[in-house]
Amino acid sequence: MNELLERAETTRAAEIQTIPDGLISRLYGCPAIHRLIPTPLALGLAGIRGALEWWLVRSRRERALGIASTTLGRPGDSPEARRLGRRYLEEKAMQGEFSWRPWAARKMEIEGSEHLREAESGGKGVLLAGMHFGPLLSFHLAAAEMGFKLYISGGHRPEEGAIPGYTGRWTKAQNLWQEASGNRWVHLGNSYPVLREVLLHGGICWLAWDTLGGAVSTTTYLGRTIRVQPGIARLHLETGAPILPTITLRDRAKMRSVVCPPVDLPEGAGEKEINDAIGRVMTDLVSPHLAQLHYQSAELFRQGRSGPQ
Repeated sequence: MNELLERAETTRAAEIQTIPDGLISRLYGCPAIHRLIPTPLALGLAGIRGALEWWLVRSRRERALGIASTTLGRPGDSPEARRLGRRYLEEKAMQGEFSWRPWAARKMEIEGSEHLREAESGGKGVLLAGMHFGPLLSFHLAAAEMGFKLYISGGHRPEEGAIPGYTGRWTKAQNLWQEASGNRWVHLGNSYPVLREVLLHGGICWLAWDTLGGAVSTTTYLGRTIRVQPGIARLHLETGAPILPTITLRDRAKMRSVVCPPVDLPEGAGEKEINDAIGRVMTDLVSPHLAQLHYQSAELFRQGRSGPQ
């Protein structure tokens, strides 16, 4: 095995350091506690918590309004922004609850799993273009349960330092569960050659299409101009790996993921055409479920508005 593939197989989640937190945070960050409460009840309570945050916690409400306003391109005091802001807080609370239920993720339905199976059999590797949307980490656990091994771009590097409080407990748990499932993190920081090598050896790589920072390609998403990183498009151009857009959603008291067929690209498509094609698919997937967005969506639109860097 060469050096790049060895790096792809490295497991480091156990090395992540956390800083002790308070009793309530420790209780909520204990999976055993979540197992005691049926999922429908837990999600209902989480939704109520999100609604209470909207009415009682001014800082939460203002942040949610800012995210909704920027995403919609409407004033923060508009009915549309207020409606989306409240729903965003409720969804955020429910997604947080789902993130502590890996057993539910492993049972999740993956619509279009046959597309992934067929693409993997092609031998060119597979590029899963994901989004920061819905309970996204659950998809990776469900895919592993179905026998797919995913190389996930991201994760927390132990050298980034100890993580305080609840955030630390959550981050370490998510990283550990992915590694225990058989998936592998490809940590950011010169990760491109590692992902490329994995694809050239027929592996499946998941990358967030809406990753912030270093963006150079302008495209359209939800009818708005955004700038995205070139990684997915460049990896496709260099390896020939098909690009399959994917998204994970909360569906009442369950979760479901959707894996689309490979994006249809014109002959000779470059980075711009590739990202435009992904953007069209993502818009169709996201539009009916806009409240399940992440704060990163607003950052995408802020970056797009500010123009090229």
